[in-house]
Amino acid sequence: MLVGLALIAVPLLVALLTAVLQIRNLADTGTKIVIQGVAARARQPGRCFGQIASLERTARLYDVLADPKLLDLYRTQEDA
Repeated sequence: MLVGLALIAVPLLVALLTAVLQIRNLADTGTKIVIQGVAARARQPGRCFGQIASLERTARLYDVLADPKLLDLYRTQEDA
């Protein structure tokens, strides 16, 4: 009777242990993904302000110098 109980209990315990390890692994992966997402989101506004400042500088230089190369540079920066 104990052998029968062991035959039933051991696979269930192994399955439970495997499930616990998989859930722990999934939680760690989820944590890493959230941290990477937050870091990427935090960098995004700074990059946007940098692009805006670069476009503004190029536009002001074009207004002052009227160099067609600056207009081409502005269009290239705008497309990026």
